Amino acid sequence: MPPLRLKVTFTPSDFRAACLWHFDYLIRDFGFKEESVPEQKFLVSFVSLTTRIVVEGINYGFAIDIRLSDVDPTKMQYKSYAFGDLLSLKGIKITLPYHEGETLSGEVQVRQMKVYALALREYASVVLL
Repeated sequence: MPPLRLKVTFTPSDFRAACLWHFDYLIRDFGFKEESVPEQKFLVSFVSLTTRIVVEGINYGFAIDIRLSDVDPTKMQYKSYAFGDLLSLKGIKITLPYHEGETLSGEVQVRQMKVYALALREYASVVLL
């Protein structure tokens, strides 16, 4: 894939492109599809036959949140589970980049996407299959 380039103004379209770039393996290797989410600007949802994975831009563009859920909400005790919290429960530590000085908000989100995408692939294979 070609390198991902950011602009000074990080748009919802840029956020979506970055998500699709970092999480492309969900579609390619695990049969997920991008789910249409028209009401959310900085949000991309991937769905399989059983699982929904949502990548959402938070903190005014300086962080992302990864949420996991079943596609059937009646099977869920809670609406969704935070992937970072699930990693913590298992004692898995990942280091997320955060805003430093003059860093653009979109840069931080894209760097966090990279870390989360690698962690999701490595530690959540049970959910991805």
